[in-house]
Amino acid sequence: MARVTNREIFGYGALNTVAALPIIPVAILLPSWYAAHTTLSLLAIGSALAAARLLDFFGDPLVGILIDRSAHGRWRYKPWIIAGTAASCVALFALAMPPVDAGVSHIVFWAVVLFTGWTMIMVPYTAWGAELAVDPDDRSRLTASREVAGVVGIIAALSLPALFDGSGNMLYHCLHRIDIGDSCTHNLF
Repeated sequence: MARVTNREIFGYGALNTVAALPIIPVAILLPSWYAAHTTLSLLAIGSALAAARLLDFFGDPLVGILIDRSAHGRWRYKPWIIAGTAASCVALFALAMPPVDAGVSHIVFWAVVLFTGWTMIMVPYTAWGAELAVDPDDRSRLTASREVAGVVGIIAALSLPALFDGSGNMLYHCLHRIDIGDSCTHNLF
């Protein structure tokens, strides 16, 4: 088998930038948003998300088994990634735009759909990387590309709120959002 090209490595890794984007909003912003805009307490919201994560614990091995039993060849992983992307998009929309009477069951249901969708993306995606290359150096390069792209996605998710607040001073607002405080930032700006 031929060596993996830089283009293939970049293309493989780039998917993880997009896959990582919603992690921060769901983990950090979603609970506080629900607490501020619904009648649910942070305890109820956190418990609902924890219950969904516990159910997700069984998802990774189950999806792995189902993938192993699915068709081999060129289309082995892609249908899983496509289906997981569709499920994740629908679930993210449902979580971000809840009905007025959204309760714990709404969060649990859609979080389970979201986490299952992410599992349907990430399990085949990581397995696919292992099959793209035979050479251990190429596998390392694919893995590094995937992980660096994931970090880029997380940094982008952290940066987007500051980019859209209209002030033009992203660093100042990022530092304040994470409570660094006035004493540090006033000396910088």
